[in-house]
Amino acid sequence: MATTSSSYQQIYERRLSQAMQRKASAKSRATTALAREFFSSDNAANAPDSYNDATGDEWRTLPTRLVKLSNYLRERSSRGNGDTNETFPVIVSNKIDESRRVALGAAVFNQAPSTFLDEFRSLFEALLRARQNKWKRERVVDESMEVEDEEEDGDNCEADELLLSEEDQLYQSLSTLGWLSNQLQTPFREALHSVMLEAIKSLIAGEFETEGMLDQTLEWKSQVLVPWVHSVVGAEAYECNQWAAQLEYAASECFVHVRMNELFDLVTDYPESLPAVRELQLALDRTGRIFYETLAFEWRQALVQRLIHPGAQTSQIIDVYINTIKVLREMDPSGELLQVVTQPVREYLRGRNDCVRCIITSLTDEEGGGDLYEELKRQDAKPLEEAQL
Repeated sequence: MATTSSSYQQIYERRLSQAMQRKASAKSRATTALAREFFSSDNAANAPDSYNDATGDEWRTLPTRLVKLSNYLRERSSRGNGDTNETFPVIVSNKIDESRRVALGAAVFNQAPSTFLDEFRSLFEALLRARQNKWKRERVVDESMEVEDEEEDGDNCEADELLLSEEDQLYQSLSTLGWLSNQLQTPFREALHSVMLEAIKSLIAGEFETEGMLDQTLEWKSQVLVPWVHSVVGAEAYECNQWAAQLEYAASECFVHVRMNELFDLVTDYPESLPAVRELQLALDRTGRIFYETLAFEWRQALVQRLIHPGAQTSQIIDVYINTIKVLREMDPSGELLQVVTQPVREYLRGRNDCVRCIITSLTDEEGGGDLYEELKRQDAKPLEEAQL
């Protein structure tokens, strides 16, 4: 019995010793040391001077820090497996030892702080915004336009140019490290969608009477978004992952989302807002009409929150209701969307004491009376979940 206990003890001590040796070996590996250096505070001191002015913006030092990691992989691959502290099978992909690339990535992300991916998202957002700002400066909109704050614009321009000057080397580093297709997919796509929505909003928000806003959105996509994504992911990945189709869809999706926040204004400004209404319909068609149910919900909510309350006069509610009918019939001739969206307004109007008097007054209005009469007599409004949107 004592012999068996002693044998177990020896096995335990041997395995513990092996584990300690592996741990010590891991700490002495070049990839582990490089990962520690990557996250050390000393790296911030090596960033460009203009970056060090922004306290807490660790993402600004990422381009220079990533260069060190990619250079390590290139140098080791060119010299072969000469690191005595690490043993890798030689598996070469694009002249980079794939096993060493995996080991380096594992070492970095194992030591990464919880904000590491957020730093990459901030970096991608800043890069795309810099491209957006450059496009806006180069775009001839109106020669009579003047910059309100030339000094501030000059500072932003200098910061953008500095950041853009690091683009090629940054994307080459990311390609060498191989992180973009896996670890950085989420922050990259989040940054892409965030800046895209922000840019499209600045381009079209409140512009209801101007025709061609959807075309301008797609033009921005082609001139800013497509070249940037192509640069980041590379030509092969751009084609393989069908990024052209993804960006086409995403631009129309963001267009729809911006207009969804302006639905009430589209109604109150009708018929002047007719160009925006028609382009919203086109954008919905480009997304396969999958947003129609969301659109119906958002529209109902907008009417309930901004129209159905004691402070609104019945005549005002009826005017907005008539415009809502016209807008919805322009967008959806089938009438299904109209029934879903306007149901709360119809029910609310029936409970207003002065509704009949206001309706009679409205019915004398040749422009809107017919639509009002047809909709107020409806009793078959479908619930949202039953409507064929």
